[in-house]
Amino acid sequence: MIAGVSEQQLLEAIGRTSPLFVADLKAMDSQLKGLVEGRRFLVIGGAGSIGHAVTKEIVKRDPECIHVVDISENNLVEVVRDIRSGTQDVTCDFRTFVIDAGSPHFMAFIKEFNAYDYVLNLSAMKHVRSEKDPYSLFRMLNTNIHYTKATIEAAHAVGARKFFAVSTDKAANPVNLMGASKLVMEHLLLEASSRITVSSARFANVAFSDGSLLYGMLHRLSKQQPISSPNDISRMFMTHAESGQLCLFSCLLGENAEWFLPSLDPVDEAVNLQDLVCNLLNLLGYEPVMFETETEARTHAKALISQNKWPCHFFVSDTTGEKESEEFSTKEEVVITDRFTDIDVMLSSAQGASVDVPAIIADLDRLQAEQMYSKPQIIDIFARHLPSFNHSNAKKNLDQRM
Repeated sequence: MIAGVSEQQLLEAIGRTSPLFVADLKAMDSQLKGLVEGRRFLVIGGAGSIGHAVTKEIVKRDPECIHVVDISENNLVEVVRDIRSGTQDVTCDFRTFVIDAGSPHFMAFIKEFNAYDYVLNLSAMKHVRSEKDPYSLFRMLNTNIHYTKATIEAAHAVGARKFFAVSTDKAANPVNLMGASKLVMEHLLLEASSRITVSSARFANVAFSDGSLLYGMLHRLSKQQPISSPNDISRMFMTHAESGQLCLFSCLLGENAEWFLPSLDPVDEAVNLQDLVCNLLNLLGYEPVMFETETEARTHAKALISQNKWPCHFFVSDTTGEKESEEFSTKEEVVITDRFTDIDVMLSSAQGASVDVPAIIADLDRLQAEQMYSKPQIIDIFARHLPSFNHSNAKKNLDQRM
């Protein structure tokens, strides 16, 4: 929520007139509460934007226990403050732990507590900009693939009734390695579905999520810096609350190997990023002023802002991994549209050609063991094993933009 801007205004800025899932929450409220009440939850990656939202949804339905694991000490503190400052008393066993889910410490933690009904993995490296160098890229691959494998095994070891891991719309016909890594993660879930019940969710951008364009916009405003954005890209957005609700629906109500998708139309409900920035500036009382270059925008910032005008630099997208338009599923994937009002259900057991996940992991492990930090070789591994992967490689990465 932005100070001075109503929830309705924010929804309109991101291309919608009403929140998602209102009818579904009303219809399923008692069932959701019954599934949460008295149960034990482990939320991995719970200090990120989506994990935080999921944690809040669980806490308000009276679980017996919710433990939250994340590597961000500061964000975990904010999760605690937010939940304990909310409208209800927290009576469950609510604790947070600063642990890396891929570390030996995490396995020791699992052995000690050893009793969760639901394990949710919301940890992810979600930014396309992580492709900028092979070292950051390997961190992303380890987080999105290796850590998922480890947390699935941990959930199985503690006898969890369900394992949920969040995916992304970018896993459908991926054009970047973030999306490709999440598609491999989905196939890891499918492989595990014979041993433990699994589900996932694909959805679009979460408005004002950590590190996103809109989150960065708030920082630029607070620091009186110009705002920069592509002018030829349109995207779909969800709110924080909606992202948490969709994940909760999938975790609690999804059958084995089902992926939940928001019922959003990639054409009708996508909003142009330049229009979105301008709309938000107008809501905050500023007039956007466009400049041809980043240098011009920076140079004029101080004088313009004092006049309630904001310098902006909009440009034709020229960075790696950007998809022309978003999609939640491919033509080959089977999607059911009549089970919920605002949720579509993808049957991942009918996802199409199987993927040799062990071969991908073995090839990545070999590169790391040999310290072959080469992005072209990583791209080649995914291109050989994922038929739908069509890597988009541009001259720039996002770190080279303002």
